[in-house]
Amino acid sequence: MKVIKALNAHLEEWLLVLLMSAEVIIVFWQVLARFVFKTPSAWSEEIARYMFIWLVWIGAAYATKENKHIKIDILSSKFKGATKVIVNIFTGIMFVALLVFMLYTSAKVTKTVYDSNSIATGSHMPMWIAWFSLPLSMFLMIFRFVQNTIIGMKNKGKEEVAE
Repeated sequence: MKVIKALNAHLEEWLLVLLMSAEVIIVFWQVLARFVFKTPSAWSEEIARYMFIWLVWIGAAYATKENKHIKIDILSSKFKGATKVIVNIFTGIMFVALLVFMLYTSAKVTKTVYDSNSIATGSHMPMWIAWFSLPLSMFLMIFRFVQNTIIGMKNKGKEEVAE
């Protein structure tokens, strides 16, 4: 149970720290190889690029977890009370619908890449690994959005009872 709580609390942060640390080491190696040893490695630039893609998408999931995504609130700022709540619910449903569409589409693309046995040129890494960042992050974003919504509804209920 402790492991599940720790993963729930810190999964995205741990992945981001791991990926960023590995990327810094790989890029540092690339700089050394290129400018000190005069023999650039073919794999390091490519792996760093794919790690950056993973960082972006896991970062998006982290932003969802922390409710830090940029929101266009032009609609909700024009309303008050129940109308504002309805507008916020509608935009939340649209956000989840977009994420579900992205999850489905990215999973299909990742499966196609997996089935094609594509490999990266310099690193010989299977390309599905790079593409898997999309469906994983879309799943995490859906999970975190739903989790935040449930927590918000529970907290709203507690606030109403306290009043």
